[in-house]
Amino acid sequence: VGINDADYPVSRYETVDGKCRQVWMCPFYQSWLNIFKRVYNKNVHGTYKDCSVDEQWYHFTRYKAWMESQKWQGNELDKDILVQGNKVYSPETCVFVPQYVNKFLTDSGATRGVYPQGVYFHKASGKFLAQCHDKKEKQQVYLGLFDTPDVAHGVWLEYKHSLSVSYSEELSAQGYDMRVVTALKERFKAKEKENK
Repeated sequence: VGINDADYPVSRYETVDGKCRQVWMCPFYQSWLNIFKRVYNKNVHGTYKDCSVDEQWYHFTRYKAWMESQKWQGNELDKDILVQGNKVYSPETCVFVPQYVNKFLTDSGATRGVYPQGVYFHKASGKFLAQCHDKKEKQQVYLGLFDTPDVAHGVWLEYKHSLSVSYSEELSAQGYDMRVVTALKERFKAKEKENK
């Protein structure tokens, strides 16, 4: 589907011990190629299922021009922070964010089980444990034991919202796209209202 219309070699190979090996790939091309692998690989499931690429990005040079205008270095491409549940990779819906933000927004619904997000049944106490993983600090935060999964989930939502506000303030101070800052700040605030 994608068309590599670059006017330069996007990768470099060298022969080492009689074997040809790739020693470099253009970071813009690698990012573009990864999108097409996610979307058009028949074995892909989960978040990338039923996704598509906007026709504007079928040509590599258009994607590269967009990426050059973004804060991409050291960051990951995110397709659904701006539009929750988005299935289209496009200049309007995609942004680059730090890895911890990208992981922070992952739902993990398929592996979660029967309880709401952030909630686990604690056999020893017979109660519902609420915990949240702080992706930036790389640690699990224990939030308490509760009588019902709904109460535990509500506590998780409040904590998740406080993290999203903290992360959004950091991103704002670092000059990230204000659409990301706003979306991050609002993401769990909306869910918290739904839960009440």
